[in-house]
Amino acid sequence: MREVRDHEPEIALYGGEEGYELYADLIAQSAAHLKPSGILVLELGHNSLPTVEPLLDGHLLDKRVRDQRSRRNPPRPCAAERM
Repeated sequence: MREVRDHEPEIALYGGEEGYELYADLIAQSAAHLKPSGILVLELGHNSLPTVEPLLDGHLLDKRVRDQRSRRNPPRPCAAERM
């Protein structure tokens, strides 16, 4: 079986030293470009939801976390709508 690291770009696998630094820039840039009712969909890393939620709130993005668990991890998909 191929490992994820064998086919994903490095930036998709390593979000910074803490693992979630990439989200801050991505959310800020997305919020600047999304029209009202535009949707940003993220795949969250392990245990990053508590850190990502305030970033979404700070950019007036209404979050919706779906409880679709991967095999060994907590909820990962997160959609946020521009208000």
